Amino acid sequence: RQLFFGVVPYRLAGETTVRMFETVSSWELVTHEASHALHHALKPNSDVSNVGWRTWSESFADQLAMWTSLRDPGRVRTLLAETSGDLNASNALSRTVEAFGALTGAGPLRDAVHDKKISDTSEEVHDRSEVFTGAAYRLFLTVYNKLSPRGGDRERALSKAGTILGTFVTRALDYMP
Repeated sequence: RQLFFGVVPYRLAGETTVRMFETVSSWELVTHEASHALHHALKPNSDVSNVGWRTWSESFADQLAMWTSLRDPGRVRTLLAETSGDLNASNALSRTVEAFGALTGAGPLRDAVHDKKISDTSEEVHDRSEVFTGAAYRLFLTVYNKLSPRGGDRERALSKAGTILGTFVTRALDYMP
């Protein structure tokens, strides 16, 4: 019934001063962790020690962070400007927790644009969850492309596709143990 956030020490290139990144200042991290809380509330009797359940939980949290971000018109406009409406390549939506990853030197922690299969991943839940998130992202692209006819309102299509996938992933829990 609580969310806990920490701090991550880091140094900027060429500096000796240690700075602190407050993870609560990252909307992506907050949304991701709040999505875990939502998942636990919607499935209160789940076996949280089960690796399969935890793997899906990571994908669920990444997806809700992605899809809910598209409710922000400014984010939608920025994303369309970055990609010129073509979301097939890695982009600010598909990359997860990019700022945190940059501070730790890891780059984005996960990216939904890939061709990974379960057999390409380790059993670590964050690694394996990328397969589920990538599959959902491909479904998102299909929905977005259907909603975005040539010369149409791409901002509306992008926002609507995010709403559809957010509903889809949340309602998918109705069919999960």
